[in-house]
Amino acid sequence: MVYQLKLIDQNLQGLTREMAVACWRTVDLIGSERPRIGLYRRLYRALRDHIAGQAAGYRFCGAKSCDEGKPVLGEPEWHEVFAPGRERLHRYLLQTEQEPGQVIQGLVAAVVRAVAQEYPGVRWKGLARLVRGRMERVLHGRLYVAPRCGHTPLCEMNEPADPWDAADPLNAT
Repeated sequence: MVYQLKLIDQNLQGLTREMAVACWRTVDLIGSERPRIGLYRRLYRALRDHIAGQAAGYRFCGAKSCDEGKPVLGEPEWHEVFAPGRERLHRYLLQTEQEPGQVIQGLVAAVVRAVAQEYPGVRWKGLARLVRGRMERVLHGRLYVAPRCGHTPLCEMNEPADPWDAADPLNAT
């Protein structure tokens, strides 16, 4: 099964920043001291590296059949259902054969590793559970199943695009 991330007015860098901020705030909630800015940078890099290995962008994704999938986590937000322009919708396909729960678990593991590297020797009770909840909230209504992916003539014309290239007009927010 193929899964896709649908982002409105946001590219993959923006989603990664949102995830890193959410995780940084989670550490702030359960930690005894304010988290350092170095932790945010480490979280962003860990999440970026993890997502870069799983998500890919293509130039011509977005046929009508691509919208047939249902969100895996929750329902789409009202502004996503009634999006005025399709040019504001960014689609990224997950390349791995993992279920959404496994994808979220990989993100959680990357975050926990980053926190452990930033604060060696400190035990964070309940961090993985809280981070998992945050990741599910961030991906709520954005992670879709793509049942028709690769089965339309438009898919055959697809060419890969670098989802991390901010200079590419495809990734403009």
